[in-house]
Order: sequence, then C-alpha cells, then structure tokens
Amino acid sequence: MGDETIARVAALCYSFKPYSHPPGDSLSSKKLSPEKGQLLVALSAMNIDSVSLHRIFYESSFSDADLREANLSGKDLSGIDLSGADLYGANLKGSNLKGADLSFANLWGANLNASNLFGAKLKRANLSWAELNGADLQKADFTEADLISTQLRKSDMRGTNLRWTDLSGSFLNDANLDNADMFRAVLKRAQLTKANMHGVNLNNAILSEANLTEVNLSDANLVDMVLSDQFWTELLDGWKVAGAQEIQSKYKVVEGVSYENSKYKLALIGK
Repeated sequence: MGDETIARVAALCYSFKPYSHPPGDSLSSKKLSPEKGQLLVALSAMNIDSVSLHRIFYESSFSDADLREANLSGKDLSGIDLSGADLYGANLKGSNLKGADLSFANLWGANLNASNLFGAKLKRANLSWAELNGADLQKADFTEADLISTQLRKSDMRGTNLRWTDLSGSFLNDANLDNADMFRAVLKRAQLTKANMHGVNLNNAILSEANLTEVNLSDANLVDMVLSDQFWTELLDGWKVAGAQEIQSKYKVVEGVSYENSKYKLALIGK
C-alpha cells in the first residue's frame, strides 16, 4: 500500500468523531464511533501487507470505536490504539494485540482466548466475564482494571501490572503470575489452583475465600494481605501451598482490618 493511500486512510479515521447513540441503546451510554469500528473491520478483512497495516495503526487512532460483538479473531492488531473503544462481546480469539492501547476500553464478555497482549495497556479497562485462557499477558498494564469473573486459566502473566485490579471470582487456575505486581488487588473468591505466584507482590491485596490449592507462593510479598480466616497460615499445609513453611516462619495473622467479611491481615513476625 502506498504512502498516499495510507495517509488517506489515517485522515479518514481521524475524521470520524464519536457521538451519542440513540435513546434505548442499553449497551453503551458513552459517545462512540461506529464508522471507526466499520473501518477497522474492513481493513482487517483486506489482504494488506503487515508493514502497511502497522503504518496505518501507527498513524491512525481507533479510540472510541464501536466494535461491539465484532469478529476480529486471529487478526494482527499489534500497536493499535483502541483506547475507550467498546468491544463488548467481541471475538478476539487468537488475535495479536501486542503493545496495543486498550485503556478504558470495554471488553466485557469478549473472547480473548490464546490472544497476544504482551505489553498492552489496559488501564481501567473492563474485562469482566471475558475469556483470556492461554493468553500472553506478560508485562501488560491492568492497573485498576475490572477482571471480575474473568477466565484466565493457563494465562502467562509474568511481570504483569495488576495493581488495584479487581479479580473477584476470577479463574486463574494454572496461570503463571511469576513476579506480577498485585498491590491492593482484590482476589475475593478467586480460583488460583496450581497458579504460579512466585515472587508476586500481594501487599495489601485481598484474598478472602480465595482457593489456593497447590499454589506457589514462595518469595511472595504478603505484608498486610487481607484475609477472612484467623487460622489462614495453619491451613497452608493442607492446601499444599509451595512456600508454606517460609510464610509460617515469616508472617502472623493479626486483627485490625475491616473489609466486608475480612477482618484479618498478615503481618511480619516481630513487628
């Protein structure tokens, strides 16, 4: 694709402005651009070489695009700007979103299984009830994102930023969270069976009623982690938690926290 054509596509994209949807549109109350969404779907369906496509994404912005229930499965969308876009129920299975900007995007119920989100920006995005099983989420930024009841089984989340993220009721079975930052993350009733949480920062995180069967918590930072069970450290052996002895020798359960059903937290022994 020539330079002039790429410039025209970029100019066309920027000419599309988001606007309010007609009354009765219950799926979205924010201003969106259906035209941007239609343009992206059309471009992804065309046989455009990867170099030209990436140039289009670099020179254009698909922010606030209306892509509700769009089918973009298996598409190369690396580096694209989809900040604020509405991807409610979209099919992005196996898509390449490496380095993409999805900040403030709505991905409620979207299919992102086996997708590549390495280094993607997802700050304050809504991924509740979305499917990200087997996805590459390494070094992605999920700061303050909603991941309520999200499926993240066998996902690669090494070094991922999950600070202030709500993962209540999420499914993280067999996920690799090695050295992830989960400061103040909410993991109430989360399923973490066999998850690798080696070196994870769980400072001030909430793990009330979380399933920790066979989890690896070795070298994790658990200072001020919020719990609902006074005898939590004693239960680690029965749950076959890797690093249990280290935790039991280093931490104690103390009272002083009130968060719904949680009123205990971990504190370093001797402090």
